[in-house]
Amino acid sequence: MQKSFSTGHPNSEHIPALKKLWAEVFGDSLEVINNFFEKTAKPENTVCVFCDNEPVSVLYAVKSEIYVDSKPKSAYYIYAVCTRADYRGKGLMAKAMAFLEELARKRGVSYLFLVPAQSSLFNMYEKFGFRVGFKRNKRVVTKTDYYIFDGEVQSLSFGEYKKQRLLFGTAPQAVLCEDGFNSFYKPVGCEMNCFAVKNKGFAVYEKENGIVSVFEVFGDKNELLSAIFRITEVNEISVYENEICGAEPYGMIKSLDGSPLFDNGFFGVSYGG
Repeated sequence: MQKSFSTGHPNSEHIPALKKLWAEVFGDSLEVINNFFEKTAKPENTVCVFCDNEPVSVLYAVKSEIYVDSKPKSAYYIYAVCTRADYRGKGLMAKAMAFLEELARKRGVSYLFLVPAQSSLFNMYEKFGFRVGFKRNKRVVTKTDYYIFDGEVQSLSFGEYKKQRLLFGTAPQAVLCEDGFNSFYKPVGCEMNCFAVKNKGFAVYEKENGIVSVFEVFGDKNELLSAIFRITEVNEISVYENEICGAEPYGMIKSLDGSPLFDNGFFGVSYGG
């Protein structure tokens, strides 16, 4: 008997199945999954493909903004794209993407963007009309290369940090809204910090299981990285940068309303999925 599929939004009865699918595909802990569903996932921004009322393919649209020439455009960051193993290869994600695109156009959303979980997925998303819009590379730096920082560090909320980030003038920029930021960076065992050093700039770094990753640095890099070494008390940190020569494809974008495309955008604080 041929299976019948339908596409739409989940309701409360589907949440346990969605959490189970997330755990099976991504291997995250229940604490991390619950954190996302409590703080960010909204039924009206979640697209599922159902088989007999059971979600077997899903994507989550996280409300975001993209600034082009310092002007904000509404956007959805597509996150945690997944299909149950026994339903792959049936074109279900194409159904979910088409549903989301139609929904986003009706809502006046200008852009869709995403970060492929692995390089092999770039070709797949190209088939859905996405193109590379964000690039970055990672470099590892050691404490011995930096002086001992003794200045004053000011902690920032994500809202405060976002204002500083936009004033810096890097463009185009993709920025998560605060609920999305909190759901990604405040799960159990993960510490994400925004901070500023007076007259030197500001940065965002993550510390998880003793590993420090710096996602955004605006200003005096030597000063800011030295501050992070002092704060975290580690000997090595990973720094993600997009302005260096030879930066590699990182994220993809699709314009829905004729808004300009670009290939040098900045989207530092994010996870692929």
